[in-house]
Amino acid sequence: MKVRRHQAIVLLVSAVLLLATFGLAVPGITVAVQDLGSGSGELFSPVSTGTICAPYALYFYAFGDWYGPYYLSGITEVYPGNFTNDLYSGTNVSATVYIDSTLESSGIRTLNSSLPAGYYTIVQIDPSIDYTHVLTGEFRVTVQPPEYTTASSGSISLTLQKLGNGIPTGEYRDYLVLYRDLGWYQIYVVVRCYQLVFVPDSLMGGGIAAIVPLLLSDDGAISLEEYETLRIPDLEERSPRRCPDLKNLRQVVIRSPYLKKIIDEITQEIERKLIEAKTENES
Repeated sequence: MKVRRHQAIVLLVSAVLLLATFGLAVPGITVAVQDLGSGSGELFSPVSTGTICAPYALYFYAFGDWYGPYYLSGITEVYPGNFTNDLYSGTNVSATVYIDSTLESSGIRTLNSSLPAGYYTIVQIDPSIDYTHVLTGEFRVTVQPPEYTTASSGSISLTLQKLGNGIPTGEYRDYLVLYRDLGWYQIYVVVRCYQLVFVPDSLMGGGIAAIVPLLLSDDGAISLEEYETLRIPDLEERSPRRCPDLKNLRQVVIRSPYLKKIIDEITQEIERKLIEAKTENES
């Protein structure tokens, strides 16, 4: 009887161990791995070149004489534009001003309508700058349109938002813009326009170009062959030539809220001084 009980216990223990062995066995696993592939995509700029302009001085012409320059302070706007491609509604256009790599001022504008290639817009900046910033600062523009582009390489397809960072090339030009013609005297605004390159970055270098001021009007321009300084009296000694196609830059300057406020404030004082000068000349 004891032998049978012992045999039963041995069989029971053997059964438990056998079940435990099956429970601990490592199952055969089949893993399906999807190929990840490889690829790359480039960032795209919506434009390749552009310009950013800023006002920095006023001139007045009356009775055959030029008065100025009257240098500006509290400048609260810049005029980016002249882009190689159209920019559509919803595009963010931002401007930054640096002095010795230090950010001095910035601003951003979201276009509420399309900006055709070659045309300019106004961007309000804060804090305000003065003429020294315009003449010595580094102006940059970032363009971020709302649309996306697709880049494919290998087995990967990327959807990228276009982004353009405009870096100054070192080239610039001054323009003398006719702001207001009151018959017996005219008011001009001097704006400096810096050339920008968006792609490729390798073009960001280059030397500083000589200043070539131009009288910007509807009919043409008068070029000055002087460097470094704007000698307004020489305008009368030059023959007119066609001004570069600046599209709506003059209209942007005329619509400038900042310039309107400044010029309206000083017009009365200038008129008073001009009347005094005329009276002295006649006496």
